[in-house]
Amino acid sequence: VHRENRGRDAIEIVQELPVMAGPQPGGQGVRSGPVILPRIEPDFVRHIAESMGLTNLTINGNIYICEQVSHLLKRVVHNAHKFSIHGRRSKVVGADVEAALKLAGLEDLTPLGHTLPNPPPMVQVPNVFGGEDLFVPDDIEIDLAELREHPPQALPAAPYLR
Repeated sequence: VHRENRGRDAIEIVQELPVMAGPQPGGQGVRSGPVILPRIEPDFVRHIAESMGLTNLTINGNIYICEQVSHLLKRVVHNAHKFSIHGRRSKVVGADVEAALKLAGLEDLTPLGHTLPNPPPMVQVPNVFGGEDLFVPDDIEIDLAELREHPPQALPAAPYLR
């Protein structure tokens, strides 16, 4: 958010944002109109700063952080939506958000969600349902004797907030 936007209502700023348009499910054409994008509130930033031990954050610093994070979030959401349109999808997927984060220079925040370091092995089941091949996850045998000998690790202490 630019300096001239300071002190203005969030609704006024959102109404001036470019409209994100794209194909609608069911072939209804292109959606138009203002898109309400998220805005980070100063109370939320103050609460996060206090939970991190930063108690001397000024009001101007708090507002500046809110504006910068809100602007970055809007830019990432807008770019992710553009990636989904270029990919001819009606919904934004995780890969679109990761590409938008990479475009914003935030590669450290990717990958999003859960990723498996080693994908499960797949086994081919031939001639199923009209001659098509089917791939299913391979059943992994677990040695119960080994699990019995090695008890699970102790859980860490419960987290607490000050």
